[in-house]
Amino acid sequence: MKTKTVAGLIGAIITIALLSWVLKDVSFAAVWQSARRANWLYLAVAVALATSTFVIRVPRWRILLHNDDGTPIAPAPLWHGIAIGFMANNLIPFRAGVADLQEGRIVADPAFLA
Repeated sequence: MKTKTVAGLIGAIITIALLSWVLKDVSFAAVWQSARRANWLYLAVAVALATSTFVIRVPRWRILLHNDDGTPIAPAPLWHGIAIGFMANNLIPFRAGVADLQEGRIVADPAFLA
């Protein structure tokens, strides 16, 4: 098996185990009832506002980072780097994910995602 496949399987097993442990006492019926009573407009506005911070960060990174030949980096790799950086901050304890470092790593080496 390839190393990335093994790492992916181990990650999936750990994720399933931790989710099972964290959610063991959750009443999904109560969660469903709460979700049905939620104001979906507020949720949509919250998601739009949170995502807008990604849009605001792309131009900043385009100013700060350039390709080796001096041309600006395309917006798509910047967007991916920002999204992954935020994800790392949410998953790694004590903000050790440091979004800016993760973003820079992804943008500098897109093959890192492969």
